[in-house]
Amino acid sequence: MNEEPIWPETPRSIVLERLKEYAPRLSKTCRREGSHAFDWPDSHLLGRVSQCVAILVGHERKIEHWRRSGWENINILDKRLRSLRLVQRINGLVKRAIEKREQLCGESVLEKAARNPDSVETQMLLRDLLQQKGKLASAVKDQESRLWHRWQSLPLFWWVCEMEHPDAEQLALSHIESPAEAQPIDYSHGRGAIKRWNARKRQQRFRQRKKISAGKALRLAARSQ
Repeated sequence: MNEEPIWPETPRSIVLERLKEYAPRLSKTCRREGSHAFDWPDSHLLGRVSQCVAILVGHERKIEHWRRSGWENINILDKRLRSLRLVQRINGLVKRAIEKREQLCGESVLEKAARNPDSVETQMLLRDLLQQKGKLASAVKDQESRLWHRWQSLPLFWWVCEMEHPDAEQLALSHIESPAEAQPIDYSHGRGAIKRWNARKRQQRFRQRKKISAGKALRLAARSQ
């Protein structure tokens, strides 16, 4: 998707319009539409939502927003822009993901067998794989499907963990991952750019104060003469 990137310097109205476009798309993901595959949100959408939230909260509040969790910033913005229903949409997205992720991405029978090679269940599985025609092919197909869905759902899992959503633990797959292992979303130009922008603004204010002070000093010197 080619679109104009947004930066901390981007006017608030443009960032808000972009967030109004992204927010409804969150409600359309983690669903199965007809014969189409289950639709996991991609890192581009999730990263842009977080970026818009950070910029908008940064515009409205002087407190350094990166010191708060992403979920706190989303709640702050949700109270100001209730029409977006950000908290409701994200909670709904996480709920749908929790309901489906274990089913679509959880441990396969082959992974369970590899984790417990000496168990009775593993021995029974090996017997069935040898005796039942097509059993092995079915198990391999199931494994491939779970790996594909697991890969597609990772950006959402990382995003939910990074923002410190209260239900992040429930989204983790048993015996496979934990929130502590989640990787940060690559926003391309996210928090680092925002911090640099704020630093530039502080330097501009400092230079402006120096100019004002120098001007006052020159005026006082002129009066004393």
